[in-house]
Amino acid sequence: MSIKDIATKDDFFNELRNQPSEVKKQEFIENLLKVNMRGDVRIAALSLLAEFYIKRGWFGLAARQYTNAADLSNTFNEKIDYYFRAGSLYLTGAEFMDADNSFKKVVVLSATKDKERMKNNIISLYRQNVENYERTRQYTKAIAMLNRMFFFNLPVQESNVLYDRLASLYDRVGQPVEANRVRNLKARETERQKGKQFPFED
Repeated sequence: MSIKDIATKDDFFNELRNQPSEVKKQEFIENLLKVNMRGDVRIAALSLLAEFYIKRGWFGLAARQYTNAADLSNTFNEKIDYYFRAGSLYLTGAEFMDADNSFKKVVVLSATKDKERMKNNIISLYRQNVENYERTRQYTKAIAMLNRMFFFNLPVQESNVLYDRLASLYDRVGQPVEANRVRNLKARETERQKGKQFPFED
């Protein structure tokens, strides 16, 4: 079956199974996405291509496939799922602005009753990535991510923990001036927290 003859998801998956290797499967999907097709087939192809890119460590490229899938999706739940996946991958790849844009869409699209849970899930992803960066000694990325976390409406106690962690990382990378600046900011954290809003709600 030629690529132009693929009309349904069943056609797509059947032809994908006929590909002899992972590389050929990836090439098949990439070529398929160059032609016009039904939205549901394109979404399936984009999602699978993202998985191939993740295996290769191409997190930004994978995130873009999920973003495209989200844009094409017809339901809020599908859009939220794909945007969340995209945001998570952008974080992993340290593409912070793109991550912010994805997560903003997640919060905006979420039902009112789900917004708080989504916010907590997003904040947890930031924490996990900070830990991963520290564990792999990517301290500059950990510092960048911690700095972004101060835009969240976190309780004062949690913000103070972040300040301590950030100051410690600045010390570790040989920036004592920045470390001291952070420690001074910590003293004003209680007042600064008042009136802050979660950044993805505007």
